[in-house]
Amino acid sequence: MRKIFLDTCGILAIVNKRDSLHETAAQMNSTLLLENVNFITTEYIIVEVGNALAKNKPLAVKTIDYLYSSEDVQILKITDIMIKRTLHIYKQYIDKEWGLTDISSFVVMREYKIDEAFTKDSHFEQYGFKILL
Repeated sequence: MRKIFLDTCGILAIVNKRDSLHETAAQMNSTLLLENVNFITTEYIIVEVGNALAKNKPLAVKTIDYLYSSEDVQILKITDIMIKRTLHIYKQYIDKEWGLTDISSFVVMREYKIDEAFTKDSHFEQYGFKILL
């Protein structure tokens, strides 16, 4: 089964009708769901989504509830080992502006053999992944 990492940028583009990527993201999401892809994300991404939507709590709650209840989305916990790997990469790439959440996503993608991210975030591309938006 095709696995795609679901990043904050992609989630926000789907749920925010004013997002410049909304139409593209919504259409691509519908297509991918028909293909029965497995979306994988992390608790860190859920926290970022909640933070980004904090001014619209009803939308935030609806989005987070959907993500946790969807059969198409698997939400992973970042383990202590993943944190150590994340920090190692963070220190190794001093010249990059990658945040810890992005790097923890890279670690998850490598561990789960995921090559594609539902995002427009070029940091994923810089690390060697394909971005879908």
